Amino acid sequence: MRLVVKLLGAAAVLTTALAAEAYAQDCTIRVTTWGGNYQKTYESIAPEFEKQYNCKIEWVVGVSNDFIVRARAGEVDVVTAPMLHAVSGEMEGLWADLDETLIPNLANLYDNARHSKQIVWANVGDYAIVYNSKYIPEAPDSWDDLWDEKYHNRVAMWTIESQMALLLAYQQATAHGGSFDNIEPGLQRLADLVNGGNAFVQSDAESQLVSLFEAEEAWIGPLTTGRIKDLWDRGLDHIEIARPQEGTFPVITALSVVKTSKNMEMAQKFVDFALGETAQRAFAVNNLYAPTNRTVTLPEDFALRDVLVQGDAFDRLIVVDFLKLSEVRSDWQERFQRMLK
Repeated sequence: MRLVVKLLGAAAVLTTALAAEAYAQDCTIRVTTWGGNYQKTYESIAPEFEKQYNCKIEWVVGVSNDFIVRARAGEVDVVTAPMLHAVSGEMEGLWADLDETLIPNLANLYDNARHSKQIVWANVGDYAIVYNSKYIPEAPDSWDDLWDEKYHNRVAMWTIESQMALLLAYQQATAHGGSFDNIEPGLQRLADLVNGGNAFVQSDAESQLVSLFEAEEAWIGPLTTGRIKDLWDRGLDHIEIARPQEGTFPVITALSVVKTSKNMEMAQKFVDFALGETAQRAFAVNNLYAPTNRTVTLPEDFALRDVLVQGDAFDRLIVVDFLKLSEVRSDWQERFQRMLK
């Protein structure tokens, strides 16, 4: 009898082990990410999640517009996106409600980081002006500097499909006689930047913009703080950051779980992981994106702590109603395209 019990016990252990192994092999969640340094940070922390949950992460790399298309097609489980795209996906009904029982770190977030039942902020950076101090010895102090004729053919700019360009159009409209509801002056300013020859490139792939600064083809333009660090990590100390007097534009990394995910529980757990200590610290130190989890502490020897969006820089963020922006963006984009020569 004892032998039978022992054999049955051994069989149970073996069955459990095989089941766990099979689960590990079968469990995969697909998470969107941008390339470059953002992807590297995600990949650096992934082993901790994969080991804890016996689940592999498959990174779906691309640009933000692609992520919505992938979510719509049911090809991803968790979407990392700017707020503009996250809100657009929410309006379309692509996201599932976030489950507090599976995401306990929701309770640790700053109030505004819990944007809705379906969207949460993972971290916050900003779009500032990046410039090459070899050719621009004095730090730019205004967004209007991008239009200075001395930067002809030297401004690296985003496409109008990007959140950055739409926010800059809004800022330029308010600075030049317009408003959110009268965006024409802002769109015309962006068109002038292109038609006048200052913006020699427009891209929604930030890795391409980074490469142009590295090659010194671009001297000035808007980049996220995370990409600035990417340039510094390559030894390009002459690339510097300036936060204009008008303020900077928030880079809010939003997370959402796709409603059609075939592994809903694990997708929710990934969101919790992204809001936890390991991920929050990693993106602060590696990418200069400030934590949204108020319990997270940064290393005392973190030399670039002051570059994070905090204090006065946080207070001067130029924030819009992203839901309203999502509703008008197609109209703004079409109007801008008609202005180009």
